[in-house]
This record gives sequence, structure tokens and C-alpha cells, in this order.
Amino acid sequence: MDDLGCPFRKGIRLSKEGEVAECHFAARLTGASPELCLVHRSACDVCAEGAPLSPLSVNPVMPSIILEACQSVDDAVPIDDSVQSSAIPDFLRAWAEATITKDGVEATVSTAFACDVIIDARFVDQVMPLRRAINSVLVEPQTHVTLHVVLPSEAGQRVDLGQQAGTLFRRPNLKCYWCDEETLPQVLNRIVAAAQSQTITFLDASSVFLPKGLKQTLHALNTTGAELVFARTESDHCLGAQKETLETAVSAMAVRLASIADLGHFDQACGEDCISEICRRALMEARPIHFADHTMTRIEHGSVEPAFVRSGGISSEPTQALRRASVRLVRDRVQCDVVVPFRDGTDFAIEAIESVLAQADADLTIHVIDDASRHSVAALFERYRESTKVRLYSNLTNLGPFATFNNIIEFASSPFIAVQDADDISLPHRIAHSVSLMQQSKADLFAGATELFGDSVIASDICHRRLTLDGENNIPVRRSRYACKNTRGYFVENPTLVVRRDAFIALGATPILGSEIATEPVSTPTCNCVPTMQDSHLP
Repeated sequence: MDDLGCPFRKGIRLSKEGEVAECHFAARLTGASPELCLVHRSACDVCAEGAPLSPLSVNPVMPSIILEACQSVDDAVPIDDSVQSSAIPDFLRAWAEATITKDGVEATVSTAFACDVIIDARFVDQVMPLRRAINSVLVEPQTHVTLHVVLPSEAGQRVDLGQQAGTLFRRPNLKCYWCDEETLPQVLNRIVAAAQSQTITFLDASSVFLPKGLKQTLHALNTTGAELVFARTESDHCLGAQKETLETAVSAMAVRLASIADLGHFDQACGEDCISEICRRALMEARPIHFADHTMTRIEHGSVEPAFVRSGGISSEPTQALRRASVRLVRDRVQCDVVVPFRDGTDFAIEAIESVLAQADADLTIHVIDDASRHSVAALFERYRESTKVRLYSNLTNLGPFATFNNIIEFASSPFIAVQDADDISLPHRIAHSVSLMQQSKADLFAGATELFGDSVIASDICHRRLTLDGENNIPVRRSRYACKNTRGYFVENPTLVVRRDAFIALGATPILGSEIATEPVSTPTCNCVPTMQDSHLP
């Protein structure tokens, strides 16, 4: 009999049914007595293998354990005792029942924050500092953590560390990675690919999070809209990060999973400095970086100065390695529907459609919708009447681009749907690049940057900043950003938007049909009639 590395498996004993244990996790959730939360060893085995719970998955056993605890409480409480029989929250019972009914689909336990934490322990020769670092992460309140520990490859050091650690590495939400044949960038890229959340936090093995330090770090990421957050460190020799060049070492950094993918993942050519290289790229591209005001971590006394971000390793000077990535975007052909609503301006619309037809590495279905134009669109429809990639639609009433986009959802056949404004031009790899990044980062929505062209005065007035692109200087650009506290204005550049079809429908973007609004098909063999909608908008 053993605890299987689960900190909630207590009171292990033998019964007529075999080995059982008290599940203190179920007891905490339900409020029931641990004695009423007995779990058979076989269920514990499956639960430990299925751990951890996360926003992306549901533990296969936990709902059943909770329902069993509910039943045990019901059996133990007199029928007329209404106070105690409601001790288990109704929502928890309903969640467990719904999860079993739906076989885990769309029924997850939500927490305030979710995060994958990486600790590089390859150079740790004593287990106690590592134990303190690990425990500082696992005790974080209101935060679901999947912890990844990178360990040394030397056999002797591995055995010694394993013996000292005991059951430390057997926690259900802790995964170990022994560096045998792989380099640090390869290990980190493997961890990122298996991430259970949308945030990756790096913690130096010689440091610990202060109480609520991890939660505060993630809170700062969400409230500031930053892509990277550097935690302020309490230490005699390391005061945290400096805004301009990050010249001092820091012991904790949180970064969005999507940002890691967009920055090219961890570069094999950079070796041990691959994390610094991610920071360098973020600085070069002027991505939003937040430097925490509050102290969130502490470097343990007697520990060496952390090499998490090496002193002087990041500068603001241009680097040729900016886009050199060890993990290239997957260039398998992607499938995507593209929606092109237009009203008049057929010359612009044709140029926009042609830019979509010219997309590389993408199999597309292009939905072209005349949104009640005031002038003839016959020439445009005739131009694409025979195209196997283009479907033509017509609205009798002007609905606007958002309502029209929502109406097309039911005709989409691909898992991804992209917006194409009729007065914009898509660059050749826009769709393939966007969908690939969404697949790598497990994102439901993609938004990027737009290069402004046309009237230079207007472009200067509305651009966010100027960049050097393909050898050209001072290109005006507008960039999408993460929504954050007190956000004003648009944070998504609409011409770059790509969404997962299922996620868009789940957000409520379905057509609302109005019987008094007439529709009619376009008089071409390839047309489809779009159901009209009175009132809807893009979520």
C-alpha cells in the first residue's frame, strides 16, 4: 500500500472490496467527511494516470468519485434533515452529473488561473532548494498548475537526486524531463507542445514564489494585456529586471503560449540562451512587456545567482536571429473558409478576392457576399461564376459585415473561418500562417498586424508604430493586442481575424432569421442563398 504520489490519498486500508483510501480532495470539494469519500485502489490508479485536471481536459475518474461522495452523504444523513443533505453544493453535483452524461465534453472545472510552470533543475545538486521551489508553486491558491521539472542527464546525479527526492517527483501534476539526448531548446519545445494552459511560467530552481506570487504574476499578465511579465525578485544581489535592456537576472517570467509560438519557439541554435532569445525577439518587436511592481519571488539565501535570464544577455540591438526558429511553422496545407462581404466598390473587392485566391499552402472555400450593393455587381459575379473555390451570395437588405459573417457560419465546411475585408489585401501566407499558429498554440482566435497603405496622412494618423519590413523602412502598422483592464477601442484588427468555427458558434454567433426579410438566390449556377438576420454582431 502506498500513496501513489497523491497528496490527497490518506487513510489507506484494506476492506472486503480490496485496498481503499480516503480521498481528501473529494472531501475538500464536497465538504463531506473524509470517511465518506472512500475510493478503491483501481480508481486511484486511473485518477493518478489521468491527472492533472486542467482547463483543456477532465480527469476521467473525479466526477464519479464526487457523485459517490454525494451518495454517501445522502445515505448517511436522515431524510428529514434538510440542512445537512444540502452540504454538498448543488453546482458540484450538477457538474459531476453533466460531465458523466456528456462523457467529459464541455464540462470542465474552472479555476481563477491556469498555468504551466517550468523549473530547470539540471544544475541542482541538493534536493532541498528544489523541493522548496516546487512546493512554492504547488501550494498556490486559486491556481491550477501543471509543473514541468527539467532534470540532469548524468546517471549518477539522476539516481542521487531521485533518492533524495523520494515521492517528490510522483505528484500527479508534476512531470519530469530527463535531459538525455535532447538539448534544452528541444526539451522546452516538447513541454510547450504538451502544455495544458495558455500561459508558461519559468521559475529558477534556486528561487521560490512568495505566497500568492504566482497568482499575482498571472493576474498582472491578464490585467495589463502584456505578452511577458517579469516578476520582481527579493534578493541581496538581484533586484529584478530593468525595463530598457533587461541587464539584470530575473528568477521568474510568465509568457503567453501563443507568444512563444509566434516568436518562433525556442531556437536550437541559441542553446542555453534560448529563453533569453525569446525575450530578445519580444523586445525587438516591441511586444508589450510588464515589469511587476510587487515582489513575487525570492532567491533563497545561500543559493547562486540565477542564470534564468543571463546578465547582459538581452540588448536592444538588432539581431539577425530575430526570426530564426528551431521549430518552424508547420507548412502542411491548411483548410479554411474565408468570408468576403462587400457593398459596392467592386474593383477593391476583386483585388481582395484575388489576394485570397493566391494564398499559399491553403485549401480555401471563399464566400463572396453582395451586401445589397447600390450598383451592379454582375461583372464581379460573372468573373467568379465558374470558380470551384468561390461561392456567391446576395443579401436583399443591407445587413453589415458582422451580421453577414455570422450568417455564413452554417455554410462553412472547415474548422477555421477567416475575415477578409473587401478593401484589404491579404499577404500570400496569411491564412497558412494564422491557422498554423492557432494549431500550435491551441488558440480559438487569431489576430495579427496590418500594414497600412493608401493615403499617407491617414495612415500616419491611425498607425500604432512604424517597422522595417522586407528591407523597407518606416512602414505604418496597426497591431492587435490582448484585451485588458480598462481597454478602450478595438483590440483586434478585424482584417486579420481567424476563428475556430466551433468556438465561434459556442460564443453565440448563430443566425437570427427574420421572416419579414426576403432573400433570393443570385442567378448563377453556383450561388447559394444566405438566410438574412435582423440583429447580430461579432462577439
